[in-house]
Amino acid sequence: MSTSAASFPSPVKYIPDLLYAFKTDYLIIPIVLLTSFYVEKLPPAQKYVNIYDSRIQYPYHEDKFDTVPTPLCFFYAVILPLGIVILMELIRVKFNVFSICKSKKALFRVHGLIFGFVFATLIDLMILVFLKMWISQPRPDFISRCEVNSNLIKTGVQVYKVSEICMNSNKAVLMEGLRSTPSGHSAISFTGLNYLSLYLFSNFQSSSSSSSSSSSFSSPLTMFKILVGYSPLYLAVYIATSRLADYKHTLFDISFGSTIGVIISILVWRHYDKRSIVEGEDQQHGFVRVNGNGTIDESQPILPL
Repeated sequence: MSTSAASFPSPVKYIPDLLYAFKTDYLIIPIVLLTSFYVEKLPPAQKYVNIYDSRIQYPYHEDKFDTVPTPLCFFYAVILPLGIVILMELIRVKFNVFSICKSKKALFRVHGLIFGFVFATLIDLMILVFLKMWISQPRPDFISRCEVNSNLIKTGVQVYKVSEICMNSNKAVLMEGLRSTPSGHSAISFTGLNYLSLYLFSNFQSSSSSSSSSSSFSSPLTMFKILVGYSPLYLAVYIATSRLADYKHTLFDISFGSTIGVIISILVWRHYDKRSIVEGEDQQHGFVRVNGNGTIDESQPILPL
């Protein structure tokens, strides 16, 4: 049963309804955070490595010397897209925040957009720390991190246990060297920036629907919208592929992480998309336009315009 909003002032009268509707979602957040923090502290599975494997003998450098250091990746993949979403929503209401609170539909819409973005990022992080710890794949620069104890090398023996052959006293650097798969930069980038891309295309679709429906699919304006809509993905690709140049991941790590990011962003977007809760109206679900009865509207372009 929905919480009554009659006794609340106008600007906040729908907030109790919103909190009630998303109560389960808010309960999941601390569980995801605590689980992620706990697993992150666990050491990766100890394994044997071939110290002569050329794929893990690239030079090591600190994170701050990466093409896209972790703090900058967080800015590009989380702060920037979330800021753009919030800014565009503020522009939509002419920076009148109270006008959002006074409209139940607008409040749920903006909340769904922001909460969905945060939720997608947290779910992505939890999956990443689990997989990195479980797979425990050496990075391309692992031998440089390891600092192999040459006194323990035996003739004819190529494979050694990490805990026995490595002399590096900096355990954080050493253990991080066993967290190659999947690429965290790639996953986080594609989660946040693909979410932004879906948001942009959703807004372009709304503006196209409200204007003349006879506009050509190949018109300059439409092509410009496609370019702008996909622009966040160009940045995501740049961040992901930079991990190859930095010798921090393999192509498989990057592809795996990017796929995780894309899947999570699409699933969360579809779940929290404001159109999906409006029964009997056209619903925008990612890359196709769906009628209220659940059938695909083939009169609309396949691209998310």
